[in-house]
Amino acid sequence: MRKSSTWTTFPTELTRSSPELLLHQHRHTASGLLFGDFGGSNGRRVVESVGKATKMIRSASYARLRAVRQARLHSREALLWCLLFFMWASMMRSDGSIGAPFGIITSVLEGKRAPGEPPHRHAYLPEAEVYRHSQDECGDVLGIPRVALLFLTTGDLYHESSWRLWLRSAEGLIPSQVVAHRVCNSTSGVVVPASCLLKSNGYDAEYKNQHLFSIYVHAPPSFEGYDPASLWHGKIVDYRVATEWGAHTLVEATRHLLWEAFKDPLNTRFLLLSESDIPIYDPLTMYQQLQAENSSRLDTCVHESTSPWRWHPRMETKRLKFHHWRKSPQWMTLTRQHVELALSDKEVYRMFERHCWSAWDDEHSRWHRDCFSDEHYFATLLASHDKDSEGICESRGVSFTSWEAKSAHPKAYSGNEISPDLIYQARAASKSINGRPFPECKWHEAQETARSLFHPAAEVSGNEALCESFGIKEPSFEAQLPDTCFLTARKFGKDSVFAVRKLFLHCDEDISLISRDVCLKEGGTICNSLLGRIKTIFYKDAC
Repeated sequence: MRKSSTWTTFPTELTRSSPELLLHQHRHTASGLLFGDFGGSNGRRVVESVGKATKMIRSASYARLRAVRQARLHSREALLWCLLFFMWASMMRSDGSIGAPFGIITSVLEGKRAPGEPPHRHAYLPEAEVYRHSQDECGDVLGIPRVALLFLTTGDLYHESSWRLWLRSAEGLIPSQVVAHRVCNSTSGVVVPASCLLKSNGYDAEYKNQHLFSIYVHAPPSFEGYDPASLWHGKIVDYRVATEWGAHTLVEATRHLLWEAFKDPLNTRFLLLSESDIPIYDPLTMYQQLQAENSSRLDTCVHESTSPWRWHPRMETKRLKFHHWRKSPQWMTLTRQHVELALSDKEVYRMFERHCWSAWDDEHSRWHRDCFSDEHYFATLLASHDKDSEGICESRGVSFTSWEAKSAHPKAYSGNEISPDLIYQARAASKSINGRPFPECKWHEAQETARSLFHPAAEVSGNEALCESFGIKEPSFEAQLPDTCFLTARKFGKDSVFAVRKLFLHCDEDISLISRDVCLKEGGTICNSLLGRIKTIFYKDAC
């Protein structure tokens, strides 16, 4: 007889819907059949039951596996969102800039920082903006191109009194090129806008009464600002960063200066200066010279002095390669086209920001790494965009400096070292790096020609004879200096303020850092005249 199968023999923890129950049931039935009828329908029932149970167990296993995988996926997604949140939170800074993303994660992904390597920085790089009109109404109406003076400072600007004299020498003057092109060709007659005839009497009258230069100042974020009566008041740029010698923050600060100056559509030339710089030419010569130069004062050529060991292989990108590496002086001039290129760049900038740094090892008296972005970035950027020909081979930059001490810093001049001879030395051309002489700087001719290319606004209106004197050919600066001639000099520190002002008040034609009229009104002396010689008898420091 067959043994009857009954449900009461199954374990109580099993339910009728579970695969384990079915398998248990079929095994129980099969064990009974072992002692009963092996043939007929009972055998088929056993085979079918075992097959069904096996399929159900497999499907249940697959379902469990999918559930486990889904749970793991959700947990990973949650972890990723947490990491992204902490990265975003760590990047936001109180000064509005964006720092390196989550330093701990960065260290894990990119490896431990090298000895002396500074913390990773991710600067804020705003897109370029341009105003519809210049803030200078006279210049805007006539379209007078301007030179942007960009002061990259540590805070204080020492030589304010000398810069006031310098700007006053350009008061109310209009370039002959603008008179011939915009005034004489006007359909309304030879008329100068009324805004060109107005005079300001405010704290920065010297600045507002001239239409050739604009001023922008970068100072550290900790600097509280200038006195309301200062020439520099209101000239500090919006975005500022704490800078250090040799650090990439110098390029970052320069970019903020360029960003602010680029807003004015009249700024066509950009001159980078420090607080210790002074001009070695009068403003009229400086203006004509810079406007006549079609290239930026950047050394964009390949030669032995490019310091190739400073390149890091990790700097290479799709655009930036080792053969683009260039070196050029920090103090430079840029054309508007090259400023626009710098403001649109992100790729090359980020590579310099991340991999170009310097650190000194005091223990072993050597460099951990010596890469200085301020000497390489702008020239390398031009080369990476195939604009090598738009720079200057063997450019010495724009500022005269003395490296007699053979140190990392140029000589700082004391008051008793400042004299007209120093200006002559700065203006003279020296030998180039490879020993070939530079072209001569004929500055006497340049100064005389430049002064003849300006006219007081009040004398232009209704002056048809002036327009006729131009003839068919528009006026141009034909006595342009070679682009290897310096235009400024440094370093003149805080203790040299009186000596520098006295230098500006030398009214002789061969020096003439300011106009003779301004010089004499301020009590200056024509030292090579009879009166000047008599004056030096009673006042030894008059000249």
